[in-house]
Amino acid sequence: MTSSYSNLRIELVETSFEKIKPCAREFVFSFYQNLFETYPQTQALFGKTDMDKQEKKLFNSLVLLVEGLRTPEALAVVLKDLGARHKGYGTLIEYYPFVSEILLATFAEYLQEDWTPEVAQAWVDTYTTISGLMLEGAGVDISQLSIQPDVEKSQSPPQVSVFSAKKVTPQLSTVTQIELVETSFEKIKPHAGEFAASFYENLFKTYPQTQGLFGKTDMDKQEKKLFNSLVLLVESLRTPEALVLVLKDLGARHKGYGTLIEYYPIVGDILLKTFAEYLQEDWTPEVAQAWVDT
Repeated sequence: MTSSYSNLRIELVETSFEKIKPCAREFVFSFYQNLFETYPQTQALFGKTDMDKQEKKLFNSLVLLVEGLRTPEALAVVLKDLGARHKGYGTLIEYYPFVSEILLATFAEYLQEDWTPEVAQAWVDTYTTISGLMLEGAGVDISQLSIQPDVEKSQSPPQVSVFSAKKVTPQLSTVTQIELVETSFEKIKPHAGEFAASFYENLFKTYPQTQGLFGKTDMDKQEKKLFNSLVLLVESLRTPEALVLVLKDLGARHKGYGTLIEYYPIVGDILLKTFAEYLQEDWTPEVAQAWVDT
């Protein structure tokens, strides 16, 4: 237990945290503002929460953490208990990296030039240790998990990443790519029902936070809608002017359903994985690229 703390640069954590203390209220307010803006799906955890009290709890927890680093045995007991309680609140394993990213980015925002690579790494190592203990307390086998936050992400305030932060200029595929999309989709059509069911199964398994969008949805009808939309897409690629109008309308309606910008790359990821699953050896690099571009 103590050995997990032996490599922590406690003094860097302590001295940097002293610079945060005078801005305690603003800091915790910014943390939750950044968290909800970047990861809106976490907001549901705080639906009935008094946020003033929650912000004080967060800062008191950080004080406890920093002051407890020099008494690791006692701190470990507290952290495991905290992890068990957070599991009871509905906190998912997937939220730990969200929290770490936003916490470190908020430190960067407030410490400015004092947020050096050394200080960032000290906090990363500290968070990795404490989150490991909290997950143990929640009954999670951490031996197979990677819970270390990304130092590079913590160097600047958080920003929403869409399509891996790559600027995408909308354009339709070339004729060759359209043919690849059409011929590959023909091989999917005989398995339409199973394909659509697999898509949602893969989506909810990989990104559980999306399941809330479908709470009152008839999934049989939803699966048919998905496949019909794919049919419309593929059959309309050769009439782009008409397709553009349909897609813009579809985008506006999805916004009304509560679909967030952050979900587009998630859906893209799962859709492509499901194509790969069904097309097997026909999922060539060329076919994959044609679907990515589409």
